Amino acid sequence: MIFVLLFLTENASMIPFSMRYQFLLPTVCLMVSFCEVSALSSGCDLNNDFEIVGYADLPGQDLASLANTDFQTCRATCRSNTSCDFFYLSYTLGNCYVKALKEGRGTVGVVTSEGTFQQFFHSRVTGLDLGTAGNVATQAECQSRCANDRQCFLYQYSGTTCSLKKTGTSREGVLGIKAARRNMMECGDKIRGVNLGGWLLLEKWMTGSLFSGAASQAEDEWTFCQALGKTACLSRLKQHWSTFITTSDIDQIAAQGLNTIRIPIGYWSMVPLKAEEPFVAGAWDYLVPIVKYAGTKGIKTWIDLHGLPGSQNNNDHSGHAGPPGGTGAWDKSQENIDRSVAAITAIAEKVAANRDLKNYVTAIQLINEPVGQSVRILKGYYNKGYEAVKAKLPTTQVVIMDDLYQDANQHNLQDFWKRTKYSSEVVDGHLYAAFWGAEDPRAGYSRAELERYYCTTVADDVLKASRVLPYVVGEWSSGFNCPLCRQVNPSGCDCDAAGQREWNTKWTELMMDVWEQAGGWIYWSWKTENQDVWNYQWSSANGWIPPNAGRRANTCASLGYSFKTPYEKL
Repeated sequence: MIFVLLFLTENASMIPFSMRYQFLLPTVCLMVSFCEVSALSSGCDLNNDFEIVGYADLPGQDLASLANTDFQTCRATCRSNTSCDFFYLSYTLGNCYVKALKEGRGTVGVVTSEGTFQQFFHSRVTGLDLGTAGNVATQAECQSRCANDRQCFLYQYSGTTCSLKKTGTSREGVLGIKAARRNMMECGDKIRGVNLGGWLLLEKWMTGSLFSGAASQAEDEWTFCQALGKTACLSRLKQHWSTFITTSDIDQIAAQGLNTIRIPIGYWSMVPLKAEEPFVAGAWDYLVPIVKYAGTKGIKTWIDLHGLPGSQNNNDHSGHAGPPGGTGAWDKSQENIDRSVAAITAIAEKVAANRDLKNYVTAIQLINEPVGQSVRILKGYYNKGYEAVKAKLPTTQVVIMDDLYQDANQHNLQDFWKRTKYSSEVVDGHLYAAFWGAEDPRAGYSRAELERYYCTTVADDVLKASRVLPYVVGEWSSGFNCPLCRQVNPSGCDCDAAGQREWNTKWTELMMDVWEQAGGWIYWSWKTENQDVWNYQWSSANGWIPPNAGRRANTCASLGYSFKTPYEKL
């Protein structure tokens, strides 16, 4: 019997390889015409009174058994029975067992979403042992040992023997244990947003006209300022900062049914610069009025520390690209880590000190796309960054990256699940079809295959990712490598067949539908100097993506696909 805690939280190159999901049970629009999705809340369970533990069972006395049922029915049956302590829904058998705890040996304690323990007396379970110690004087000492071991989800104390156990990955079923009522953070509107990429942190492919004259050979913001010198660099950047994103952009964003902007920014805008760093500061002063104006239009902001000292991924969008094949030097220096924490601290302090920013900034992202960095150092940074934000902004969400970027997945973040006061992490995932390689069969999918793949396989993956921490697709686009598709599948690829524009809109709407089975999405990017699908502003005005994200003609349901819930077998 293997445990994975699935908690319901209380009051979550030339083109950027940046995006993925967030939080909420699915709400399916069954209308074939237009689906108004501006306030999806019917999938929320504000009255949930269970702590959800996945892939596990407890011994107990059967009060009822239901065949071929679902999660909601199983839970409701237990809820309505005052003798019921827990239910177990078996994926393999398809049966629901409503049970009361029965006498066993010793005490079991399971870590809950609040960092405390749910205790079960006279019980015994099995799990993956982290270690067993004899002559442990008290149950409290055993519990303390589990609390201090970041891998420990569950302890069992019997006699004087203390066994600590961790999670596994089998998928036998889902356990729901009656607990105190908790409000799910996923109850609220879905995130539907755009990134303001290429604005306060340069990416040459997005704003090529800036890289002219002396800066024509520059590849990133570091070499851009290095080529121009600080005075000329600051002058050119101020002109860009004041014109590339304006209140007119925010008006358009609001009019298109969007409710969130994610703003990438570099560490050099937040902490004192070293003498050898060519960067210039000043971007923050342009961020503030845009965030405030967006707030008046009902648009919330994520502030994303996109570039970290030493580079966390060796890419141009970190601010300083390194030699090809490298992974950046962010984790090679304690000074880099300390300056990153200082940058996050500065963001939190500035937001906390400004009433409008405090109201409108809902999340702060600690890092963007770390690649090849030490997992130990990264997790240590996550801890420090989390505390830095929470010290100033107790209710603001803290965003970390998913397992595609450094193994920060749902099953090894036990340290985050043990917060004693807060539980508001959000995992950001980045999904791009454009970057599938020639060896990947998906690169040659036909239109019908892409539709089926996203409405089934990807939808299930999104739901799995949503089981523990809130998940949002923080970067994605409808970009697709059509030349590669024709190369991989010359006879079946139809990406450039007639009706390409109409199909791209359909595919984009299907992806939006899938992302909203989690917490929502943030498109990359709002605008570029190029007229293509990486430019949301241009694409929505020219029929390549829907003109209003809240009114969509195409859903997976309209194609005959049904979404599951996060607690079904996936």
